[in-house]
Amino acid sequence: MFLCLADGNRSEVLRRILEERMPEITFAERESGVDPHAVRFMLTWEQPVHLADLYPNLEVLFCIGAGVDHFAFDSLPSRLRVVRMVEPGLTEQMQHYAVMGVLTLARDLPAYQAQQRECIWRQLPSRTPASLCVSVMGLGHIGRAVLEALRQFGYRLRGWSRTPHVIEGVDCYSGPEELPRFLAETNILICLLPLTDETRGLLSVETLSTLPRGASVINMARGAHLVQEAVVTLLDSNHLDRVILDVTDPEPLPPQNPLWKHERVIITPHIAGNTIMESAAGYIIANLDRYRKGLLLDGEVDRHKGY
Repeated sequence: MFLCLADGNRSEVLRRILEERMPEITFAERESGVDPHAVRFMLTWEQPVHLADLYPNLEVLFCIGAGVDHFAFDSLPSRLRVVRMVEPGLTEQMQHYAVMGVLTLARDLPAYQAQQRECIWRQLPSRTPASLCVSVMGLGHIGRAVLEALRQFGYRLRGWSRTPHVIEGVDCYSGPEELPRFLAETNILICLLPLTDETRGLLSVETLSTLPRGASVINMARGAHLVQEAVVTLLDSNHLDRVILDVTDPEPLPPQNPLWKHERVIITPHIAGNTIMESAAGYIIANLDRYRKGLLLDGEVDRHKGY
């Protein structure tokens, strides 16, 4: 049995496609009335309380999002395979958001919006793409896709991750020892890291101060990567120029949080990438087929890494 704990529209799409392509698998949308011993596969965002006890025969747990940092892996049996969402629709949306953010910053759109409010008609000094270094933290599936989307604009591209990577046209750095060099010439920093114990709070005053004066930051990963006090301090001292946040900690921020009304902060409500169920269903079905064949699952989480 496949138990889908997504919202009604997503569940209906998955039900329809699963019944067409794998009719032998029973589908359920609610926990009530389901024989928990019959559940072998599950799709969810929130991990059900006491999941291991409630569903003793669960074999594969699919996350509806790209991140799994909210799962309590210590409470899950070691035999349970956990899969994060890697579907084309979500990836494409993340590419679009990153490009939107970079172009917004590179072409000084917020400054022109501020001028418009004051009825000011003034051209600002322009910057050529080759003069700007755009850097991505996190070189997983989405990080690499974002770099590929940015390639066409002619920016100098950098990438940083925990382990070494080789990406054509991208200067790659790895490990904490290379982080200062990675940041030193970065004009626009995009965070796409997984949230782990090692990356939580990584975007601190110390880290962000390594960026050149006038740099900007786009956080599309998790709010807990960013130390909010650091952002306010560095914006107010003009070390950072602007910050775009699609994620915060908590979500949403309390109304009194200074980031809400800071004139050089743009906040969007975690909309950079949302799972599109039509393509996600194909991804899930392909993984179910791989599971039956005893193959490694696409997007399977390495518990030691946490992603």
